Amino acid sequence: MLENQIIRSIAIHPSEPRRILVGLKGKAAGDAKVIESRDGGETWQPLNRGTPLDPRATDVQAVAYGPDETILAGTWKHGLYVSQDDGRSFAASGALPSTDIRDLKPAAGNPALLFAATARDGVFRSGDGGQSWTALGPGPDFFWSVTVVDDATVYAMSLEKTVYRSSDRRATWSQIFDQADAYALAVAPGDPASLALATKQGLYLSRDSGGSWTRVSEVPEVELSSVLWRGEVIYAGSWDGGVYAYNAASTGLQHLEPDLPVVHLRAIGGDLLAATWGKGLVRLSTPD
Repeated sequence: MLENQIIRSIAIHPSEPRRILVGLKGKAAGDAKVIESRDGGETWQPLNRGTPLDPRATDVQAVAYGPDETILAGTWKHGLYVSQDDGRSFAASGALPSTDIRDLKPAAGNPALLFAATARDGVFRSGDGGQSWTALGPGPDFFWSVTVVDDATVYAMSLEKTVYRSSDRRATWSQIFDQADAYALAVAPGDPASLALATKQGLYLSRDSGGSWTRVSEVPEVELSSVLWRGEVIYAGSWDGGVYAYNAASTGLQHLEPDLPVVHLRAIGGDLLAATWGKGLVRLSTPD
């Protein structure tokens, strides 16, 4: 799907799982576009009437479905854009005071509650579907992603050897990791104390909410971009080496599509979607 495209960001609609939203990265000004599939990736339609979000922008680094017909897209250097008509048109939003938006995540079950990670302006929260935003801290780090557990607990991953956690509705933050630059964090289904972390030096695992960490030695010490936890299996995407499927119970390991340059992983049905750097969107069957 979307062959030869850099899929810089991806979201799946929370109540319509065949709706897939992606943000593209290009080489030239005006390449920052958002496209959508409503049939599980069989066909694709450009949003914003096929025009770039900003004629100067090259990257759509973050996308998210908000409440009702709201769609959000964060760019590199040109800020946040919001559609309130299901993607037919987007308008620049000055409500989020950052030009470099790296991630947008809604809370499960509440698409009006959104969190944004930015490169140097910290983490932000919106309770109204992206119309207004509140700065949460925790600092001017280079944040790559956020993981939203619930309204009270949020993790923010920094590319400066730090992971932050807030468990009191962002009144305070604590650093829970300092061993490697972190890209993404996943929480075990039904076990919020178990965390998997994708870093520049491989996969790390915590069983005590980040109090202690162990590098998973079965997974090579490679630069991981993304992580997804389903059942007992942790799926870790590598920037240039495919997807590692690590069974946390049996410590078994499988290596899927070893030449795939993975940017993000998302679950779709019983499969995975890998957003890649230059090889489009790839659907992967998960191991039995």
